[in-house]
This record gives sequence, C-alpha cells and structure tokens, in this order.
Amino acid sequence: MHLDHVSARSARHVTDPGERRRPGALDADGLLPELGDSLVSGRMMISERLVQRLGLQPVTGVPSLNCAIVVPLTAGGNVPPLGLLVAGISDRLPLDGDYRTFFALAAAQISGAASAAEAAEMERTRAAEARHRSLHDALTGLPNRAALFDHLGQVLVSLRKHEQRVGFLFIDLDDFKIVNDMLGHQAGDDLLCDVARRIRRAVRPGDVAARLGGDEFAVVCEDIASVGELETIADHVVAALPTTRSDEANTVVVTASVGMALSDPGTTTPDELVRAADVAMYRAKRRGRDRHQLFDSSLL
Repeated sequence: MHLDHVSARSARHVTDPGERRRPGALDADGLLPELGDSLVSGRMMISERLVQRLGLQPVTGVPSLNCAIVVPLTAGGNVPPLGLLVAGISDRLPLDGDYRTFFALAAAQISGAASAAEAAEMERTRAAEARHRSLHDALTGLPNRAALFDHLGQVLVSLRKHEQRVGFLFIDLDDFKIVNDMLGHQAGDDLLCDVARRIRRAVRPGDVAARLGGDEFAVVCEDIASVGELETIADHVVAALPTTRSDEANTVVVTASVGMALSDPGTTTPDELVRAADVAMYRAKRRGRDRHQLFDSSLL
C-alpha cells in the first residue's frame, strides 16, 4: 500500500475573514474536484487515476494504482481540515468497510498529532512573545530597564574574568518636557522613537542601547580599552541627538546630556555603574547640557 499526504502548503490559504480556520488550513480552490469536494464536505472520497492526473512519479516496485482514497484530516468542530490524506488503493484488496475504517483511523491519528504539534508550537510562540514584551520597551522596541540590568550584570561577571572593562552611558534628553507640554504627547512619543534610532546608529555594532524609562536611555559598551574610547562613543551620541521639533506656533530644540562611567576591578553590581553614570549625567546638565561628563570621585 503506497501513501501520499497532500501537504497544507500545496494549496492557497482560505482568505474569507469570516470563516474559522486553522493556521495551515487548505483552500479548496485550485485542487482537483474530488480533493476539493472532500475538503469542503469533510467526507472520505474515491479518486480515479489520481496518480496520473497529479503527475506523480510512481515508486519503483510499487504496483500500479488506478484509484486513490481521499480522507480529510479534521480535528472536529467548525474548523476546516488541516489537510488531506491521499492513499493509493491496491487492486488486490477489496474496498470494504474495514479498508475505509483503517484509513479513517490513520487520518485521525495524523490529525491528532498535527493538532498537538500545532498547539505546542503556538504555546512556544506565545511564550517567546511574552518574554520579548517583558524585556523590551513597547514604544521604541529597545531593551527595557530590566533587560539592561540583567545584561549588564552578566557583562560585569564575564569581563572581570578576562580583566576587561565595561563602559556605561546614561543619556537624558534636555528639554523633553517642553516637547510634551507645547507640541503634545504624540510628538513626544515620535521624538523618543527617533532618539532610539539615532542612538543605535551612533554606537558601535556590539554595544547595547536601552530605554530606562521616560526620556532616559542607556548604552552598555563592552571591552573598553581606555577612557578615550568611551569618550569617542559618547561624542558620537551627543552629536547624533540634537533634533528640532515644531508646529505652527512653537519650535523646540532637544539635545542630550550624557554621563559616562567605566568599571574597575572593584565594580561588582550594575547599580554601582549606573549610579556613577547618573551622577556624571547631572554634572553634564549643570555644565550647560548637550555634552558628556565622565564620572570620578570628585563629583560625589
């Protein structure tokens, strides 16, 4: 007995938005008449000369099959079949009730396995999407505060083992509140998305940019060899962020103040590095904004 399974990928998807269907459901359009009839009616059918009409290549050593039995792969309810089980009928076996029952049971087993696999895949997808949402900012798509601290903690542990240093940039927008107050919150949201894109373009490919919340952003810079290297990255960020927002009556220029901190052998937690960069960022604001400032103990 030679079996062929007509895959769900071999036909066009159902496009009627009012019809419930499985993600891989077949569309009856474009199928041979008896295949389409079986798909729509959900009934087992017999097809004449199916091998020749589909242009299938017979398997060597398998007796020539003149007919085929077509069985929908259904999961019950109003959900359309996932596919069709098509099996060649041997002339040596009678097409009686036992023969039909065998194929009905085989189709049920395939349907059950496919449904279970589909449900498992959907659950994995939902879990992955939920985890992504929990670790990313919904507005900008950047990693969020939780993801940043988790990543920074792992980096600190890894780099200490290799006696390398990690740099941290704390970025706070200057005059962002004026954009919200004068131009509206939609203008503010658009600006934050633009800033996120600019930061990603300004830093090195391996650096991790994140949104801490509000108008605060951060960048984790691994394997920093010197203060000068970190200052170069901060220069690029400061230069990339000045932007103008306006409406018919108002114009607002937004820049950024950036605090820099560089780990040392005594840095053990993300909080230490973030607090240091935060202190440096406020010093940059007091010095006139639109600039960066490196943390040192004299700032405390």
